[in-house]
Amino acid sequence: MSARNHLRAVAGSEDQAFAWARREWEDRLAAPAQRIRNLQLALAAAGLLIAVLSAYVFILGNQAKTIPYVIEVDKLGTAVAFGPAAELGRSSEVLERYLLAGWITKTRSVLVDKVAQEQYLVDSLAYVKGDARQYLDQWLVSRQSAALDRRAQISVTPLSILRLSPDTWRIEWREVSYDSGRALTDEYWQAAVRVEHHPPKLEDALLRNPLGLYVADLNWSRVNAPAPQAPQLP
Repeated sequence: MSARNHLRAVAGSEDQAFAWARREWEDRLAAPAQRIRNLQLALAAAGLLIAVLSAYVFILGNQAKTIPYVIEVDKLGTAVAFGPAAELGRSSEVLERYLLAGWITKTRSVLVDKVAQEQYLVDSLAYVKGDARQYLDQWLVSRQSAALDRRAQISVTPLSILRLSPDTWRIEWREVSYDSGRALTDEYWQAAVRVEHHPPKLEDALLRNPLGLYVADLNWSRVNAPAPQAPQLP
């Protein structure tokens, strides 16, 4: 039996046979085209999803913030206070006094080791900004121009750190200069500083100044030896 007779026998008539054959042919052609179309739609949807996720990750990356936590311990090592540095920065007076004591020590000390001296300077500058930075820069230039004896060493001992207002402190310290282990001078100094709080947002700032405590205004001068008193530092 010929193909035409077979189609006519299956479809019932010649017209119906040709219609059936046409539909069959169109279906065979349409199936691959439909699969290609579905694949194109799937790829387009995947591309759109990747673009949205990439944009979301980019936005999150720009908004990412490092939140440092600070733990305060007593003499026995027991935790007595802890929380984000942004919250403890203003509430914990002990932490501020500790940071200011370390800052004035590193700022005014003179070490024999040049590498250690440069690190002290880097650590000190990490805690100043604004007018205080200009004040400190001018002082560093004047100290360098004074041709300080490289053999001399200046030891700084904080004596008192007193809060005068919510953002103002008075720091008192003792400076003793040595040369080959022999004391040369013994002086007392005090400074008035105004501090600002800027919680760190980047990892680099977090490592250098975890509490975001900055000396914004600074003025110091030499004073007479204070009367004996109990230590006020923590």
